Amino acid sequence: MVAVLLLLKTEGMTAKQLKKATKLVDKDLFLGLGWLLREDKVSVEEVEGELFIKLI
Repeated sequence: MVAVLLLLKTEGMTAKQLKKATKLVDKDLFLGLGWLLREDKVSVEEVEGELFIKLI
């Protein structure tokens, strides 16, 4: 939930920024992102070697 609210306020974030802002461990962050990807709620692309996540 916190991750979605953060993404609503921005044009998107890197996975590293999102992890730091939410204070989630990698496993929990990527489980949540996987769920949102499956539901077509977020898009993920690689930008300069980092994952960039934004809401659809």
